[in-house]
Amino acid sequence: MLLYTLTTSYLKNGSWKEFKYKVSSQMDGIKIRTLSSSPFYLQYRTCNKENTSFYSFVKSNENDYAGAKGKPIQQLQIQAYTKSGTKLTSRIVVMYRASVKGRWLPWVSNADPK
Repeated sequence: MLLYTLTTSYLKNGSWKEFKYKVSSQMDGIKIRTLSSSPFYLQYRTCNKENTSFYSFVKSNENDYAGAKGKPIQQLQIQAYTKSGTKLTSRIVVMYRASVKGRWLPWVSNADPK
């Protein structure tokens, strides 16, 4: 199994902070970066407080972030793609989960449910 390096940070109170395994407070934005040598990139988006739908997707191979300053993230969606733009549901699996009010929610991933 190969592991690929990602850099991740989050926006809180107007400043960016590096992820340290767990973030225990509200986040307004999230930034995920994949290395240019990576065979894949991630496409991700958030739905923040006071919104009824997701913001547009951003890509991990661009210098951008998902979210909105001053509006806590309420939902996060992450998808994996090859460099050529093919959506991945196997080989590269991204898994994540959230802790809400001290309780971990179930894991979600881009893997094919079969």
